Amino acid sequence: MDYTTLMMTCRRCDECPLHETRKRVVFHRGNSDTDVMYIGGAPTEEDEQNGECFSGKDGQLLQRAMDSLGIETGDVLMTNILKCRPPGGAFPGDKKSKFEADPTAGHCSRTWLDEQVEAVSPKAMVLFGPAAAQWALYRGRDDMPKRFGDVVSRCYQRKDLWPGVKRIYVTWHPSHLLRGAPGVNNQLDSVMGAISKAKDYADALRANKKGPTGKTIVPKQVVTVITKPSAPMIGSSCDQ
Repeated sequence: MDYTTLMMTCRRCDECPLHETRKRVVFHRGNSDTDVMYIGGAPTEEDEQNGECFSGKDGQLLQRAMDSLGIETGDVLMTNILKCRPPGGAFPGDKKSKFEADPTAGHCSRTWLDEQVEAVSPKAMVLFGPAAAQWALYRGRDDMPKRFGDVVSRCYQRKDLWPGVKRIYVTWHPSHLLRGAPGVNNQLDSVMGAISKAKDYADALRANKKGPTGKTIVPKQVVTVITKPSAPMIGSSCDQ
C-alpha cells in the first residue's frame, strides 16, 4: 500500500474505541519521503485541532532543537503510536485511561505504525517518551526497564519487525521537558543527542561514503537488539 492510500485508509479506521471520541485522525507531520522518523505516544489536543503531530508547545520545543542542528520539518516524518487522541489525553496503561483494558487500541496502533514504517522505509528512528518506547520497541510487554532513564540515550534495533531500520534512538518526550522536572538540562541533551545521531546516520548513508573495504562509513555505536519476549537483549557494535 502506498503512503497516501495508507493515510486515507487510516482516517476511516473504526477498529478500536478511539474512533468514537476522536475529532480527527492525526496521521503525521513532515515528509514521508525521508530516512528519519520521529515517533511520540499520542496526539495532543493541539495536534487534534491542527491535524498535525507535534504542533503544540512540545512541537515548538522540538522544532527549536531541530533548528539548532539544521534539521527542517521536511527532513523527517513525525508521527505517534496512536493516531487518535485518547480520552483525557491518557495513553493505554495510564491510570486515567478509559480504554487500557481494550486490546484493540494497542493492536490497532501497532498495526498502523508497522504499515507506516513499511511505507516510509526509514533508516533511523527517534522514539520520544516511555509510551513510544513501550509500544514501538517492546510491543506493550512488561519487560521494558521500569526506570525510563535506563532506556534513554541508547540505540536499538528490532530486526524482526523493521529490518531496514538500523538505528532506533530513545529519548525524553519534549512535553516532559516543558514540565521543568529535575534534570531537565540532561534530558534536553538527550533529545539533542538522539535527533543529532539520527541525522548523522541518515546523512552518512545518503552521502554513500566508502571506506577502504568498500563499506559505507557510518558512526559506530553499541546497538541493543530486541527480539522475542523470551530472548535476551544483545549489545553489539554495529557499523552498518
